[in-house]
Amino acid sequence: MLLCVIQDRQFDVRNQLVFHGGGMMETMNGFLGDRVLVNGQPQPTTEVDAAWHRVRLLNGSNARICKLAWSRDVPMAVIGGDGGLFETPLHQQALMLAPGQRADLLLDLTGVAVGTDVHLESQAFGEADAGVVEMMGMRGQRPLSDAVVAGGRQINASINSARRLDSSPTRVAA
Repeated sequence: MLLCVIQDRQFDVRNQLVFHGGGMMETMNGFLGDRVLVNGQPQPTTEVDAAWHRVRLLNGSNARICKLAWSRDVPMAVIGGDGGLFETPLHQQALMLAPGQRADLLLDLTGVAVGTDVHLESQAFGEADAGVVEMMGMRGQRPLSDAVVAGGRQINASINSARRLDSSPTRVAA
């Protein structure tokens, strides 16, 4: 099993965590960071077998709603959420997670060539998502990728960036 706690955070020039450095609007709308951490690490990676993997995600951000999808058009199968496991998997292109929300996924890497990187990407919100985002007070929220790429950094949290529950690395079988 792979566990991923995804958080957006902001750091100052001394690499110290900055929290609520803004004014009234930031306080009302919630803190949005400009860098992503997965399990407390910036851009961590790990190798996994070209097999099926159960992935547990948690949006540990304070205010950011994440719209997540696998790179390389790898299908997303959602098998559970905060209320437990579903009777049947939900197959969808992207998954929206609000702060504090969890999801259980199945990741099928059986058809992916050994050595291929597969990433969990933060996607932009489309017009179809605008009502949900505005109702939750997140109007104008940019995806993490826009915020970080603008700063010259790649933010895509790689599923190869999750850690196994037992913390032992897994190598891709050749």
